[in-house]
Amino acid sequence: MDIKSENSNTKKIFKIALPLIWQQIFLQLQIYVDRAFLGRVNSEFFSAIGNVLVPYYAIISTITAIYTGTTILIAHNIGAKK
Repeated sequence: MDIKSENSNTKKIFKIALPLIWQQIFLQLQIYVDRAFLGRVNSEFFSAIGNVLVPYYAIISTITAIYTGTTILIAHNIGAKK
């Protein structure tokens, strides 16, 4: 593979990944805003958000791993013309 095609592939991947990157940035901002609002209401609410985020991220990571693996397998099969 030459450098030009690698740069082209990197640009394509980044174009696809950019919306996902923005989504994660906005999700983090939303979580910070939620914490700020709920923390002002009652400190127990703030603590509840902290307790919920660990299983939430575990579930999201598992789902992401599953659909990423599925996408890779499908892409390999399409590339192999199966």
